[in-house]
Amino acid sequence: MTPLDVNSLLDGILLDLTSAKVEYCIQRNYLGYPGKISGDVDLVISAEHFETAKEVCIQYADSNGWKVFMQYGSENIVYIGFCALKIPERFVLVIEFFNGGKWKGIEFLPVDRILKNKVKFKSYYVVSPVHETIITLVHHLLYNGLVFNKYRHRLKFLFDQNTDLIQAELTNIFSRNISVFIVRCVNNDDWHKIERVSHVLKVYLIFKTLTSLPHIYHFKYIKLFVRKSTKPEGLIIHYISDSLDKIEVGNLILSYAKKYHIMIPPLKKSFNCQDGGIKKYVEQVKASGGIALINYSNEFYATRGLIGSQETFKVIIYDMNNNSKRISINNEHREVESGMSEFAEIFWQFVLHKLALQR
Repeated sequence: MTPLDVNSLLDGILLDLTSAKVEYCIQRNYLGYPGKISGDVDLVISAEHFETAKEVCIQYADSNGWKVFMQYGSENIVYIGFCALKIPERFVLVIEFFNGGKWKGIEFLPVDRILKNKVKFKSYYVVSPVHETIITLVHHLLYNGLVFNKYRHRLKFLFDQNTDLIQAELTNIFSRNISVFIVRCVNNDDWHKIERVSHVLKVYLIFKTLTSLPHIYHFKYIKLFVRKSTKPEGLIIHYISDSLDKIEVGNLILSYAKKYHIMIPPLKKSFNCQDGGIKKYVEQVKASGGIALINYSNEFYATRGLIGSQETFKVIIYDMNNNSKRISINNEHREVESGMSEFAEIFWQFVLHKLALQR
């Protein structure tokens, strides 16, 4: 079977969600649809429909040549990664479900409110402009303590178009003083000033949540906030090379993963085998469901380092010569001759295909 192109895949999934009476709306980055899907696809879906939505997505993808390479879920988030044998076309699509606007289980924008105010865009449903602004801004301030540059122009545009409504929504979530401060900073393009008070937003949200609930629910929320999530095992990539280009190749591999949200965000890091405390940091990335790429100058260092560790999915890259590399996954090998950017694509298609087969 020839797999569908990624745009047709997303079109079909969203149509099938509607047919299955699963209410959804796209959170952001939808302006280029259907011709351009920039990264992953974030959908707001009520948690009560998570199971149906997962079945719809996986069944449609599977019947059209796309396989699941990773699936992860909690009561508030679902991550599904799809891959296909499509090079040179795009071969990976990650779809995430969000049960409203939440931070570590604490709600700042209810899912019912978001879905009630969704709007039609082309053949899709998307969040309202006000809720797109709130979700993007508040989510990244709470989780990352910053607003990424790629979102700022769009946020500024939405603020300019809907200032009063956005300020009212921010007042409802936080307070009038905070909402006025945020609007003023956005108007002045002073994003760093907003980012510096992200910790204030966290404290305010925690305090507001706890004081608005009966005491019997406090312990439940504290447990939800501090608990460790059980994410799928992350990926360790061992790169054995004495080439001067190995850092650039490693960066291209990680950049490709970040662009398409391959594996669980946000930890995707590169390490040198001789870095101090490397085992501790690599294990942290692995436990987070992320990606750790370890550079070895030669096989001698590799055999004495982490390659001997027990991994259920062991990925090794060997430099053979200037344009040839060997990818080894659980002792199955593939030799690749290509430029650096092409190698990153070939590498990920091979890895994701093998992940999908072992599910």
